[in-house]
Amino acid sequence: MDGQREAIQALIETERQKLVVLANDIGERGLSPMDRLLVTKNGRNYTVVEGNRRLAAVRLLNNPALAEGSVIEAAIKRVAGGATAIPDDADCAVLDSREDAEHWMRLRHDGEARGAGVVRWNSLATNRFSHKPGTQAARAIKFLQAISDGYLNNTVIQDLARRVAEKRLTTLGRLVQDPDFRAQVGMVEDSNAVRFHFPSRARSSLSTFSAISLRTSGSASSSRKTSGKNT
Repeated sequence: MDGQREAIQALIETERQKLVVLANDIGERGLSPMDRLLVTKNGRNYTVVEGNRRLAAVRLLNNPALAEGSVIEAAIKRVAGGATAIPDDADCAVLDSREDAEHWMRLRHDGEARGAGVVRWNSLATNRFSHKPGTQAARAIKFLQAISDGYLNNTVIQDLARRVAEKRLTTLGRLVQDPDFRAQVGMVEDSNAVRFHFPSRARSSLSTFSAISLRTSGSASSSRKTSGKNT
Protein backbone atom coordinates (compact mmCIF):
# COMPACT_ATOMS: atom_id res chain seq x y z
CA MET A 1 0.00 0.00 0.00
CA ASP A 2 2.86 2.42 0.79
CA GLY A 3 4.25 2.00 -2.73
CA GLN A 4 0.82 2.62 -4.25
CA ARG A 5 0.31 5.72 -2.11
CA GLU A 6 3.74 7.08 -3.05
CA ALA A 7 3.09 6.53 -6.76
CA ILE A 8 -0.28 8.28 -6.57
CA GLN A 9 1.14 11.15 -4.51
CA ALA A 10 3.84 11.63 -7.15
CA LEU A 11 1.15 11.84 -9.86
CA ILE A 12 -0.85 14.29 -7.76
CA GLU A 13 2.18 16.56 -7.52
CA THR A 14 2.46 16.78 -11.31
CA GLU A 15 -1.18 16.48 -12.40
CA ARG A 16 -3.07 18.22 -9.59
CA GLN A 17 -6.44 19.49 -10.90
CA LYS A 18 -6.16 17.45 -14.10
CA LEU A 19 -6.32 14.28 -12.02
CA VAL A 20 -9.48 15.56 -10.31
CA VAL A 21 -11.10 16.29 -13.68
CA LEU A 22 -10.16 12.82 -14.94
CA ALA A 23 -11.50 11.16 -11.79
CA ASN A 24 -14.73 13.12 -12.09
CA ASP A 25 -15.22 12.03 -15.71
CA ILE A 26 -14.49 8.39 -14.90
CA GLY A 27 -16.77 8.61 -11.86
CA GLU A 28 -19.61 9.82 -14.08
CA ARG A 29 -19.10 7.67 -17.19
CA GLY A 30 -16.61 4.94 -16.39
CA LEU A 31 -13.40 4.22 -18.27
CA SER A 32 -13.32 5.01 -21.97
CA PRO A 33 -14.25 1.97 -24.09
CA MET A 34 -11.80 3.28 -26.71
CA ASP A 35 -8.68 2.84 -24.59
CA ARG A 36 -7.12 -0.08 -22.77
CA LEU A 37 -4.29 0.04 -20.28
CA LEU A 38 -0.96 -1.29 -21.56
CA VAL A 39 0.80 -3.59 -19.10
CA THR A 40 3.84 -5.81 -19.10
CA LYS A 41 4.17 -9.03 -17.11
CA ASN A 42 6.98 -9.39 -14.62
CA GLY A 43 6.82 -12.85 -13.11
CA ARG A 44 3.51 -13.01 -11.26
CA ASN A 45 3.04 -9.23 -11.33
CA TYR A 46 2.01 -6.72 -13.96
CA THR A 47 3.41 -3.24 -14.52
CA VAL A 48 1.28 -0.51 -16.10
CA VAL A 49 3.28 1.28 -18.78
CA GLU A 50 0.42 3.26 -20.36
CA GLY A 51 -2.64 4.45 -18.43
CA ASN A 52 -1.16 5.33 -15.05
CA ARG A 53 -3.28 8.49 -14.77
CA ARG A 54 -6.47 6.53 -15.38
CA LEU A 55 -5.41 3.84 -12.92
CA ALA A 56 -4.58 6.45 -10.28
CA ALA A 57 -7.97 8.13 -10.80
CA VAL A 58 -9.78 4.80 -10.37
CA ARG A 59 -7.81 4.04 -7.21
CA LEU A 60 -8.59 7.47 -5.80
CA LEU A 61 -12.28 7.00 -6.51
CA ASN A 62 -12.26 3.65 -4.73
CA ASN A 63 -10.09 4.92 -1.87
CA PRO A 64 -10.08 8.73 -1.48
CA ALA A 65 -7.82 8.35 1.57
CA LEU A 66 -4.94 7.90 -0.88
CA ALA A 67 -5.15 11.66 -1.49
CA GLU A 68 -4.92 12.61 2.19
CA GLY A 69 -2.53 15.45 2.86
CA SER A 70 -2.43 16.50 -0.80
CA VAL A 71 -3.70 19.63 -2.55
CA ILE A 72 -6.58 17.68 -4.10
CA GLU A 73 -7.72 15.81 -0.97
CA ALA A 74 -11.00 17.71 -0.55
CA ALA A 75 -11.79 17.68 -4.27
CA ILE A 76 -11.21 13.93 -4.59
CA LYS A 77 -13.43 13.20 -1.58
CA ARG A 78 -16.17 15.31 -3.12
CA VAL A 79 -15.83 13.65 -6.54
CA ALA A 80 -15.73 10.13 -5.08
CA GLY A 81 -18.75 10.87 -2.92
CA GLY A 82 -20.82 11.85 -5.95
CA ALA A 83 -19.51 9.21 -8.37
CA THR A 84 -22.03 6.81 -9.90
CA ALA A 85 -19.84 4.69 -12.19
CA ILE A 86 -16.69 3.78 -10.25
CA PRO A 87 -14.94 0.91 -12.10
CA ASP A 88 -13.68 -2.09 -10.17
CA ASP A 89 -11.69 -3.48 -13.09
CA ALA A 90 -10.10 -2.29 -16.34
CA ASP A 91 -9.39 -3.81 -19.75
CA CYS A 92 -5.66 -4.34 -20.31
CA ALA A 93 -3.45 -5.28 -23.23
CA VAL A 94 -0.54 -7.43 -22.05
CA LEU A 95 2.75 -6.93 -23.89
CA ASP A 96 6.01 -8.80 -23.49
CA SER A 97 8.17 -5.76 -22.74
CA ARG A 98 8.20 -2.00 -22.42
CA GLU A 99 9.99 -1.85 -25.75
CA ASP A 100 6.95 -3.49 -27.36
CA ALA A 101 4.73 -0.84 -25.78
CA GLU A 102 6.82 2.15 -26.85
CA HIS A 103 5.54 2.18 -30.43
CA TRP A 104 1.91 2.47 -29.29
CA MET A 105 2.79 5.01 -26.62
CA ARG A 106 4.50 7.26 -29.18
CA LEU A 107 1.49 7.07 -31.51
CA ARG A 108 -0.77 8.15 -28.67
CA HIS A 109 1.33 10.96 -27.23
CA ASP A 110 3.87 12.13 -29.81
CA GLY A 111 1.72 13.89 -32.38
CA GLU A 112 0.02 12.76 -35.57
CA ALA A 113 3.04 10.85 -36.92
CA ARG A 114 1.98 11.75 -40.49
CA GLY A 115 -1.38 10.09 -39.90
CA ALA A 116 -0.38 6.97 -37.94
CA GLY A 117 -0.91 8.66 -34.57
CA VAL A 118 -3.90 10.41 -33.06
CA VAL A 119 -5.02 13.03 -35.59
CA ARG A 120 -6.57 16.13 -34.05
CA TRP A 121 -9.79 17.44 -35.54
CA ASN A 122 -9.46 20.62 -37.52
CA SER A 123 -12.00 23.43 -37.05
CA LEU A 124 -14.28 22.01 -39.76
CA ALA A 125 -14.36 18.55 -38.20
CA THR A 126 -14.92 19.97 -34.72
CA ASN A 127 -17.83 22.11 -35.87
CA ARG A 128 -19.29 19.33 -37.99
CA PHE A 129 -19.42 17.14 -34.90
CA SER A 130 -20.86 19.88 -32.69
CA HIS A 131 -23.67 21.30 -34.85
CA LYS A 132 -26.95 19.63 -35.75
CA PRO A 133 -27.95 19.20 -39.43
CA GLY A 134 -30.20 21.93 -40.75
CA THR A 135 -28.78 24.75 -38.64
CA GLN A 136 -27.07 27.77 -40.17
CA ALA A 137 -23.73 26.59 -38.83
CA ALA A 138 -24.27 23.15 -40.40
CA ARG A 139 -25.03 24.73 -43.78
CA ALA A 140 -21.88 26.81 -43.52
CA ILE A 141 -19.80 23.74 -42.64
CA LYS A 142 -21.20 21.87 -45.65
CA PHE A 143 -20.25 24.80 -47.88
CA LEU A 144 -16.76 25.15 -46.42
CA GLN A 145 -16.13 21.41 -46.63
CA ALA A 146 -16.97 21.45 -50.34
CA ILE A 147 -14.57 24.36 -50.87
CA SER A 148 -11.87 22.67 -48.81
CA ASP A 149 -12.28 19.31 -50.57
CA GLY A 150 -12.15 20.98 -53.97
CA TYR A 151 -8.83 22.71 -53.33
CA LEU A 152 -6.88 20.31 -51.12
CA ASN A 153 -3.49 21.56 -52.33
CA ASN A 154 -4.29 25.27 -52.12
CA THR A 155 -2.94 26.36 -48.75
CA VAL A 156 -4.45 29.84 -49.04
CA ILE A 157 -7.96 28.50 -49.53
CA GLN A 158 -7.45 25.91 -46.78
CA ASP A 159 -6.40 28.69 -44.40
CA LEU A 160 -9.39 30.84 -45.37
CA ALA A 161 -11.75 27.91 -44.78
CA ARG A 162 -10.20 27.31 -41.37
CA ARG A 163 -10.48 30.95 -40.33
CA VAL A 164 -14.10 31.24 -41.45
CA ALA A 165 -14.94 27.97 -39.66
CA GLU A 166 -13.45 29.29 -36.45
CA LYS A 167 -15.19 32.68 -36.37
CA ARG A 168 -17.88 33.22 -39.02
CA LEU A 169 -20.04 30.10 -39.24
CA THR A 170 -23.42 31.61 -38.42
CA THR A 171 -22.92 34.58 -40.74
CA LEU A 172 -21.78 32.36 -43.57
CA GLY A 173 -24.75 30.05 -42.91
CA ARG A 174 -27.10 32.97 -43.53
CA LEU A 175 -25.30 33.84 -46.75
CA VAL A 176 -25.43 30.24 -47.99
CA GLN A 177 -29.24 30.35 -47.67
CA ASP A 178 -29.44 33.52 -49.80
CA PRO A 179 -30.45 32.64 -53.44
CA ASP A 180 -28.56 35.66 -54.80
CA PHE A 181 -25.39 34.62 -53.00
CA ARG A 182 -25.72 31.03 -54.22
CA ALA A 183 -26.10 32.28 -57.79
CA GLN A 184 -23.11 34.62 -57.39
CA VAL A 185 -20.76 31.82 -56.36
CA GLY A 186 -22.32 29.20 -58.66
CA MET A 187 -23.45 26.98 -55.80
CA VAL A 188 -25.74 24.01 -56.49
CA GLU A 189 -26.92 21.38 -53.98
CA ASP A 190 -27.53 17.99 -55.53
CA SER A 191 -28.34 14.80 -53.57
CA ASN A 192 -27.06 16.38 -50.36
CA ALA A 193 -23.78 17.32 -52.06
CA VAL A 194 -22.54 20.83 -52.84
CA ARG A 195 -21.15 21.64 -56.28
CA PHE A 196 -20.00 24.88 -57.87
CA HIS A 197 -20.51 25.96 -61.49
CA PHE A 198 -18.51 29.13 -62.02
CA PRO A 199 -19.16 30.94 -65.34
CA SER A 200 -16.29 31.01 -67.79
CA ARG A 201 -15.75 34.72 -67.19
CA ALA A 202 -15.93 34.46 -63.43
CA ARG A 203 -12.97 35.31 -61.29
CA SER A 204 -10.51 32.62 -60.32
CA SER A 205 -11.55 30.18 -57.62
CA LEU A 206 -9.11 31.83 -55.19
CA SER A 207 -10.52 35.32 -55.81
CA THR A 208 -14.07 34.00 -55.48
CA PHE A 209 -13.39 32.32 -52.16
CA SER A 210 -11.51 35.39 -50.89
CA ALA A 211 -14.59 37.46 -51.73
CA ILE A 212 -16.74 35.00 -49.80
CA SER A 213 -14.51 35.36 -46.75
CA LEU A 214 -14.42 39.16 -46.98
CA ARG A 215 -18.18 39.37 -47.42
CA THR A 216 -18.64 37.10 -44.43
CA SER A 217 -16.44 39.32 -42.26
CA GLY A 218 -18.16 42.44 -43.56
CA SER A 219 -21.60 41.06 -42.78
CA ALA A 220 -20.56 40.29 -39.23
CA SER A 221 -19.19 43.82 -38.82
CA SER A 222 -22.38 45.32 -40.25
CA SER A 223 -24.44 43.27 -37.83
CA ARG A 224 -22.42 44.58 -34.90
CA LYS A 225 -22.79 48.21 -36.11
CA THR A 226 -26.54 47.80 -36.61
CA SER A 227 -26.84 46.27 -33.16
CA GLY A 228 -24.94 49.21 -31.72
CA LYS A 229 -27.32 51.70 -33.33
CA ASN A 230 -30.35 49.98 -31.89
CA THR A 231 -29.11 50.12 -28.31
